[in-house]
Amino acid sequence: MMQRDFFGELLAIIAKDRAEWSTPELIDEGVAAILADNPTDDVAVLAAGVVAQAGREEERRLKFSTATLDALCVIYLRESLDEVGLHHLNRGIGNLLVDNEAQRIALLEHDAALDKIMANISSQDEDLAHSSISVLINLVMDFPRGQQKVVEKKGIPLLLKRIENGTLTRPRALQLLSVLVQNEYACDKLVSLSGIDLLLDCLPAFLAEPDENLEHAIEILETASENGIVQKRLYARQVHLVLLEEMEKLVNQEINVDDDDYTPILDACLKVVVNMTHNDEVVKGMITEKATLGKFRGWMTYPGSILSGKAEDLVMCACLCIGNLARSDKNAASLVNDHQFAKYLLQVLNDCKSLKVQFATLSALRHMCIPAENKAYLGHLSVLEAVIPYLKSPTPDVVLTSTVILRHLSSEDRNMRAVIYSNSGDGTALSAALEATEKHADTPAIQCEVGRLLAILIKTAAKSNAIDPLTKVCSNLAPVWNLLTLPYPTVYGEAVLALSLAFAHYPTPSDIAVPESLATAAPELFQPTLPAAVRANAAQLLLVVQTVHPEWAGRFDDVAQAALGNLPQEAVEMDTTIYDQLTTVLGKIVAHAASE
Repeated sequence: MMQRDFFGELLAIIAKDRAEWSTPELIDEGVAAILADNPTDDVAVLAAGVVAQAGREEERRLKFSTATLDALCVIYLRESLDEVGLHHLNRGIGNLLVDNEAQRIALLEHDAALDKIMANISSQDEDLAHSSISVLINLVMDFPRGQQKVVEKKGIPLLLKRIENGTLTRPRALQLLSVLVQNEYACDKLVSLSGIDLLLDCLPAFLAEPDENLEHAIEILETASENGIVQKRLYARQVHLVLLEEMEKLVNQEINVDDDDYTPILDACLKVVVNMTHNDEVVKGMITEKATLGKFRGWMTYPGSILSGKAEDLVMCACLCIGNLARSDKNAASLVNDHQFAKYLLQVLNDCKSLKVQFATLSALRHMCIPAENKAYLGHLSVLEAVIPYLKSPTPDVVLTSTVILRHLSSEDRNMRAVIYSNSGDGTALSAALEATEKHADTPAIQCEVGRLLAILIKTAAKSNAIDPLTKVCSNLAPVWNLLTLPYPTVYGEAVLALSLAFAHYPTPSDIAVPESLATAAPELFQPTLPAAVRANAAQLLLVVQTVHPEWAGRFDDVAQAALGNLPQEAVEMDTTIYDQLTTVLGKIVAHAASE
């Protein structure tokens, strides 16, 4: 269709003597003036067409003030305008809204005009309905106030009706809905109006003929699948199986045509399936599905050449989902012992060079390392040795997750010794973890996890009365002492216990260096919010420190006095044994200081 010359027609009607309107700036200025002068319908429509054309260029679009939009909104309310006129006014209004918050705010102030635009979504005139939806897309894009307003004006049911009717405006309706559901209120509305079921009813047809309808529908499901109710609804309809098949089909098509341009549909499908596995009720069902677990197993066992190439999104999806399925100890034990997924994860870790897949794999292994019944077996599979190279990664999240794996496994005696002594060619796991604290000195989470790793190594060694391993760990206790200075009170108990065990079992306790930071950290160890048992152990540690190191005598006097002063008000709630222990040890600290 030939594009109309709106400006030429406009000049032909009212501006034959305005030949000086030869530049875009003068055109835009003149059209804005015409709109502000209460023009006739014909002139207003032509002027709106000029605004729409000018609005395609950012530089020209930004020269129109909100007064131009105000004028278009006033004209929009005229009952004399037909569908064609309203369509062109929509185009003018819509283009002014693009990336312009001031114009968007101005439209929100024209409530009646916005109501009429909303109503025109239901117009039988396809062009008018299409342009009305386009106005709203430009209004709500990255603009929460606009999203909220459209939802409040019952935009969701209007769009669902448009989608259900299967008209030519369906793609635009789906696109608008995909933006609106980013608003939590809109997502709730979509669920309450059975919009998810409508999309799922349409999904087979969209999958049969993939186009923008499918892309927008999957985008909607991607956002909505963060909602717990939606997750359960998707599972009830077995959507994950449909999407897993679609993902595999998309990847196979790309492999066959050697096309590296991954479709956004694949990424959205992945996120929907992974989001579903965040729901505990969904996980209960999915963990028993042979088809689902079989699909994940198949993706993890692709040949190495595939793992590092086009199928990596499938592998990552499988690893992320298995990791989420393994969040409970029971499931983690089943996935390791009944389904052998630890072996498959290690295969991926060895074969795949993609950082995102490696991280997903490590995350899944982290969950599998938690149950006590898995620890010895995973150590036997050489998980510890496989993780060592990732402790040297420049990526903090990879280092952090690898350290957590070591910490979980180190509560088992054989694994504890492997962490300390086994050398894979990259050094021991312990040495690699200590190096990580230096390389990532600005990442508190890594400092914390390495300290916790050393703490559990000490605890396991002490429990087994393994003096040599304990002595090896105690040669560098700085990360454990450092735990007491970090803003993570929940780990103070681990640090205090480990340090107390170190002093109790180390052959020459006086050789254990005490950092100056303990003086600053000591008051934090007696916060009333900390468990009483932790405070009791902390008091015992301070007493040991000033006993073993006479130079520390008296340095905890004020801390002990303050802690003693706070105890009486806790006497009723605190366990009697711990209360007596805490009172006694704090008293000894003060008495010891006085005797010195």
